[in-house]
Amino acid sequence: MDVTGLMDNKNIIITDSNYDIIYAGSNITKYFNKRYVADIGYKSSFMEKNDVVILVESSFKKNKEYDNKDLEFIGIKNELKNVDSFIVIGNYRNKEVQPIFKSDAEYLNINTIFCGTEIFVEMSSTQNHCLVKVNSINIKCNLEEFTNQLILINEEGIKYFRDECRQSRLNKISDILNGFKFNEYIKYIDNINIQNLVQADIADSLINNIETEGEVYIKLHNSYIRAAKMSLGRKSGIYHMFMIEDQQDIFESINLKINKYDNLEERNKDNKIISEFISSYKILGQNENTSKVKNLLKKASTTNITIMLLGESGTGKTFVAHEIHKNSKRHNEAFIHVNCASIPYNLIESELFGYSEGAFTGAKKGGKKGFFELADRGTIFLDEIAEMPIELQGRLLEVIQNKTFYRVGGTEKIHIDVRLIAATNKNLKNLISENKFREDLYYRINVFPIELPPLRERMTDLYVIVSKLLPDICSRMEVEPLILSPEAFEKMKTYDWPGNIRELENILEKAIIMSEGKFIKPEDILINEKINKAGNMTLKEMKEEYEKNIIIDTLNKFNGEKIKTAKYLGLGRTSLFEKIKKYDIV
Repeated sequence: MDVTGLMDNKNIIITDSNYDIIYAGSNITKYFNKRYVADIGYKSSFMEKNDVVILVESSFKKNKEYDNKDLEFIGIKNELKNVDSFIVIGNYRNKEVQPIFKSDAEYLNINTIFCGTEIFVEMSSTQNHCLVKVNSINIKCNLEEFTNQLILINEEGIKYFRDECRQSRLNKISDILNGFKFNEYIKYIDNINIQNLVQADIADSLINNIETEGEVYIKLHNSYIRAAKMSLGRKSGIYHMFMIEDQQDIFESINLKINKYDNLEERNKDNKIISEFISSYKILGQNENTSKVKNLLKKASTTNITIMLLGESGTGKTFVAHEIHKNSKRHNEAFIHVNCASIPYNLIESELFGYSEGAFTGAKKGGKKGFFELADRGTIFLDEIAEMPIELQGRLLEVIQNKTFYRVGGTEKIHIDVRLIAATNKNLKNLISENKFREDLYYRINVFPIELPPLRERMTDLYVIVSKLLPDICSRMEVEPLILSPEAFEKMKTYDWPGNIRELENILEKAIIMSEGKFIKPEDILINEKINKAGNMTLKEMKEEYEKNIIIDTLNKFNGEKIKTAKYLGLGRTSLFEKIKKYDIV
């Protein structure tokens, strides 16, 4: 059963249609006196040099999870050219230790002591099973749905393994072998019924209400249980979800927020919502690049230093600038966001520095404050600073150095106290060599650079980001919370996200509109792979390709019914027929 989309929560129990537990979060045992966690499991970690790697593969030619190059990390180079099934035991990133390798037989086995560890491995391709014994621990794996088993071992024992539960397979073998962090997983004893875990009267009440109402919310001692009956489709069948919420934890969380924001109402009477510092999906995750950004943000937020945010379009630079301001000592003062690319060339000087009365034809009586004056004692964020005309860069340098400037047409020197954050998606050093950006200004604004990694370099964080982003978008669009199916998530993982977080938001918004029921399915994820890969397409070709794919996806949604498709897309029937003919859609 595939319930990967729900298994990110440590306070969840999931059962099959018979109420046998198939997954329980690591926090569940604190709510009950019984312990149902087996001795085997692992914490989130990553590969390290000299780790022992056991890899069992029954269908390498069809598997796209890793390739020959990935296996070079454990000493395998040319052996896999015409191989389909194999067992390999190797030592990670240690060329001095030769791997053990067997391949292409209906039954394969290795019984050895490798780097001080007793290892027995057997695989039967006809019976679709794999058994691995590491010292005294047995790990079985059915190879019918999944074709492989990967086990990592260090001096303390097993640090990673896979089984039939997709929770243990959230990370690709390629990512793990290339040193990316893998997620935590705890294996539970099979065939435990919810009635064995929860006291009888409460269990009966839960089951009866789920069967009749589909959902129930009841009190359990000092906690609450929210239970629901759901289906992932015909193949996956029915499952039941039990979410445990501890009353004391809820109260403590509220008290912490109240203590942290005891003066919030006085400081910001318009804001009645208590929010947490740096809590956005855009910087969530445990990827190494993400962790570096988080550490830099913590340091930057507590100082008054000038910050340069670097990164591709859509990586979240605007959001990060807001977060830095919110967590700084200036959080009660103004945050002024200036997009240097969106202001007309002949107005940018007066917009930034303001103007005095009579400075030019049409100037307002009494003059006007510019963005720098409006940001006094607060933060000014100069987005796309590379687009600032070079003629104005000298004035900006003066403001940064002296904290003073004159309005356009003014004679009075204005003193300000402003914290500057700048951002760009361009290489400023290249612009300096082209005489399009001042070198002295560059060194003034590039004091504390923070580079936001593109989404394609944070793919191990993708599930975490989507898990936080999806409920927020559902709430904003005023629809019931949706669940991303594992198949839809797998489709998203194959895309390299040139538009980064901004593109991810847009695609999830479309998926919410396209979805039916409680789940987002693969066909709801409208990703245009051709545009993603065709870097030499013109803008017109990209638009046409995108329109074609939208029409195809919508036709599939309505089983080829053109009238319903036209109505859904807001097109006339004639227009739709013309586009179908134009794009040669069958």
